Amino acid sequence: MIVDQLIENARDFYANGQAKKALQALEQALEQIPYHAESWYWKGLFLSGEKQHEKALEAFNQAIEADPANSTYFEMRGVCFCQLDRFEDGLEDFERSISLNPASAEAHYLKGCSLEDLKRWDEALEAYDQAIVFDPLHHRAHFQRGLVHKALGNYGAALADFDFVLPKAETLHDYNFHKAFTLYKLDRAAEALLLMHADVEENPTFGTSYALRAKIRLALGDDEAAIADINHAIAIEPKYVGYLVTKGFIYHEMDLLEEAKEAYMAALELDPSYELTYTNLSSLLEDFGQYEAARDACLDAIRINPTSAVAYNNLGSALLYLKDYLGAKPALEKAIELLPTYIDPHYNLGNLYRFTGKWDLALAAYEEVLKLDSEDSNAIYQRDLMLKKLEKH
Repeated sequence: MIVDQLIENARDFYANGQAKKALQALEQALEQIPYHAESWYWKGLFLSGEKQHEKALEAFNQAIEADPANSTYFEMRGVCFCQLDRFEDGLEDFERSISLNPASAEAHYLKGCSLEDLKRWDEALEAYDQAIVFDPLHHRAHFQRGLVHKALGNYGAALADFDFVLPKAETLHDYNFHKAFTLYKLDRAAEALLLMHADVEENPTFGTSYALRAKIRLALGDDEAAIADINHAIAIEPKYVGYLVTKGFIYHEMDLLEEAKEAYMAALELDPSYELTYTNLSSLLEDFGQYEAARDACLDAIRINPTSAVAYNNLGSALLYLKDYLGAKPALEKAIELLPTYIDPHYNLGNLYRFTGKWDLALAAYEEVLKLDSEDSNAIYQRDLMLKKLEKH
């Protein structure tokens, strides 16, 4: 039987759920032509589909060795690398694929995904932009770009991407969920609530939907409904620590500090390696005036996730209360480096310079806050105060 026919048979077998027969057909093809690139390529795809990623990688290596000018082979080997959490290797393959086929929207999209996994946010945005240039209807690129904008706090840009995708994906939980979260962060909680009502109705067993709706209801002042929603989420997934942390956050916002602390302690008992528990707990401990404990909670968060801008900001805040200005400054600068659009560390850095009498640096920091939010009343007040001090000197 000719090789092309064996490959076609293999594809039919795999499409009908007969992976073993599909791989056997490809073995027959490779017996006839051992260095047949396409046979190795399809073997790699099927092995990857069966989650045999190491074996798939070997097959893609063989395909590339047989035909090193085929951009698709590099693209799919890059996907395989990423499935093995080898994101740098994946990125290298996507870039090689793009060099062979610069107009491939999919290769630019996959490059963005690998950069996102590496937390190289700005480069990921550029890659998604390129994918959309070559394919303006590439919905996954719009969605992932929206997620990156959301992670960076660019909520307006995120909403534009989610709005583009949603009309074509109205029944998908992820799209509704992320759009609702973005609306919530844009202080459009009433719109977000309507979206989450629909999401909960469509997905009544998704704890994440109830947890987000709880936060939205809290923002709208419906404390009782917020507690009911987060308790519902916990009832659905009692072993998921994130819901306990959200419960602690809700109680904290309601100024029920002891209840918030109890929720965070329960979260730590359930999973002592969950970063957000420590960052939220540090804020609560500051309200209790326990600044050394808040500092230690932040250090635990950083140990778990060294790229957490929130943890570094909270550490800087705790050190400010402890009057450890030398320690606070690098912590706040690190938070800004990790997430330049995050307002809190800019404001805290302004406070640090204000406390140490460096009015010009304090002014610059408060002006950075106002670039991000021109209506921040605290930053406006402190900026004007610094201007007056500089005028006197």
